[in-house]
Amino acid sequence: MTETFAAIVCAHVIADFVFQTNWMVANKRAATPLDAHIAVMLVAAILCTGSLHPVLFAFALAYLGIDFVKTHSGAKGAVEFSS
Repeated sequence: MTETFAAIVCAHVIADFVFQTNWMVANKRAATPLDAHIAVMLVAAILCTGSLHPVLFAFALAYLGIDFVKTHSGAKGAVEFSS
């Protein structure tokens, strides 16, 4: 369980800070860049865990919801890493 959690955290860091492009950040309010970012996160999670477990797809949907709300709420500061 701890290894899986560490792998998912690693995938999140990779997706957000390594493979998230400036285009994704600048246009995350549009569907295509947000979907691309979620796809990158899902692929990173699959590669980091070495699994196609359905829970990873549930995490991707939750991540999509969180990013959608975060980018459309107008929140600034600790809630939002990039502007």
